[in-house]
Amino acid sequence: MLINSPGNRKTKRVVLVVPVAVSANREQGNPFSETTTTLIVNATGALVYLTTTVSEGQKLQMVNSITGQGILCTVANVTKSGREKEKWEVGIAFAEEKPRFWGISFPPDDWDSANRKRPEPAIRPN
Repeated sequence: MLINSPGNRKTKRVVLVVPVAVSANREQGNPFSETTTTLIVNATGALVYLTTTVSEGQKLQMVNSITGQGILCTVANVTKSGREKEKWEVGIAFAEEKPRFWGISFPPDDWDSANRKRPEPAIRPN
């Protein structure tokens, strides 16, 4: 499912569950390693649940568990989850745009999800 984004978003957001491993070492703050899944992804990052407390600006390593590909990222925002009481909703931003990291093709910027169910006009022979 595509999520309509506010105008200040760089890329389209897509609801996609991907298993990932998120970690930080001592130089990047509180050392930890946690396996979780994405809630929402885009070409520049993801939203995940974490049980570990992290802080905005903290540097992390994320590994896509399906492909084994890793990427450096930064905690963009942290919110106490309203759905999962023991978890944090963590927005993670990639150091650089990587649309292929998730293994999907994102829709073009001008794509309107409202048009996806409109029937194509019938072509009548002359």
